[in-house]
Amino acid sequence: MPLDHKKLEVAELFKELLENQTKQSKLFGSSREFIKTKVCSYSQEFIERLKKYGKTELNEDLNITNWVEEYCLVIADLRLYQVSTTGNAQCGKTLFNTLLLVDFTTFSNLDTIWFYPTKTQLDSLVPNMFGRVSKHYLTNLEKQLNIENLKSTKGNNYNQRIRDASIYFRFASTSAKDNTEQKKGLTAVGGSAASISGNMLFIEERSQISPDSLSTLYRRLDAARFPNGLIREIGTPGGGLGIESNIDRADYHFYPHTICDSCNKEIALNPKGALFHKQPDGIHLKELLKRLPTEEDQIFTQQLNVIVHLSPLLRQSKQNLAVKLVDIGENGDNPRDFQQQVLGWKSENDQ
Repeated sequence: MPLDHKKLEVAELFKELLENQTKQSKLFGSSREFIKTKVCSYSQEFIERLKKYGKTELNEDLNITNWVEEYCLVIADLRLYQVSTTGNAQCGKTLFNTLLLVDFTTFSNLDTIWFYPTKTQLDSLVPNMFGRVSKHYLTNLEKQLNIENLKSTKGNNYNQRIRDASIYFRFASTSAKDNTEQKKGLTAVGGSAASISGNMLFIEERSQISPDSLSTLYRRLDAARFPNGLIREIGTPGGGLGIESNIDRADYHFYPHTICDSCNKEIALNPKGALFHKQPDGIHLKELLKRLPTEEDQIFTQQLNVIVHLSPLLRQSKQNLAVKLVDIGENGDNPRDFQQQVLGWKSENDQ
């Protein structure tokens, strides 16, 4: 190809890129505008976009039931500093937080971070969960808005880009154990977590991460542009030192309830928590969200910590789930695993 034709082709590509970036900026606005105008309305807008563009990692339609919508409202409320989600395995915790990661990064244009307990989990879940979910979501969004290339094609398992924002995927474990000769004299945070900062921090499988490591993960928010930064933790309960330890220091914790078709009484769906941890002045989750400040000078004055307990009974099934759970508990070999993974609660024999 002659040199002049090459120059012309490069110039055309550059022009197209600039036009696309300009279009994106007009559609989404700047990070500063997002922080100033979108904090109070973001969660509701997130729900609306989920219904339009969201898919599972298998490219199936999302099942936005009432409890899913309410759960997404609380994790996406940017006035809540920390939201922890605990519950049984395979109940959608990772999926909906991944959708939040993609949407928040896209519309805020702010850097975000997601921590896994180990490199093995990172190498598996980044391509298989984030990669697929973000591809389906952004493809649908681009088609609707008539734009291109929201997500860079040059990312890897550790660094991804959406618009001008970076998503850092890291793992919390290091090869050197604390309090050993190998670790002596070294910094408290491993190389995987060092030298990155973000505005929203996600911690996957919180119960598999050493409590000693958590403060170093939280430090990744010290330079956040979003006031105070935001923390979202998800995980199946452990034996007391995992995500369930957030219960004691949470300002509010919420459990799913339903209305009995026979007696019309409100019943708790959480196997244990709602029975033993009911707050005397308890309020419904949506009531709390309505009480949160909306005035610009008050929004970031409190750093609320909320924990949400999900339940295996929230699943939609043609089987009688309660009977099935009892059967698993009676016939299973590992009561500890049953309580943590199936019921989604701290195992009693670890207390």
